[in-house]
Amino acid sequence: MRLDDGRIARSLYAHLFEITAHDAATRCAALDRMETWLLHHKVPLFDLNAGNFVVANAKGAVELVCIDRKSVVGGKEILPFSRWSRALMHRKLQRCSQRLRERVRTALDGKVALAGHTQPH
Repeated sequence: MRLDDGRIARSLYAHLFEITAHDAATRCAALDRMETWLLHHKVPLFDLNAGNFVVANAKGAVELVCIDRKSVVGGKEILPFSRWSRALMHRKLQRCSQRLRERVRTALDGKVALAGHTQPH
């Protein structure tokens, strides 16, 4: 996927380990919007890890775009109850989204702490 300026969009994972213009709150807001969209459209996307998304700008807002379609097609469950039950699907998706939000906050909070740390002389 390419950004508006033609550059290749970088993964959320890459953004977690580099200093970028977007803070944890901005990325978590993008994740919230994505989670709301997935729930509304009943998309059973449960493999929510930072490597499966790229960070893009859409209409001036940071958005996450899934680049891993196989996660929607096939699941890892022997009996895919969370695909059969809307309530279970929602709970699992909310749990997975929360774990990714925590990962984003932890990585970015650690980066901020390291950036503000000075070495003693």
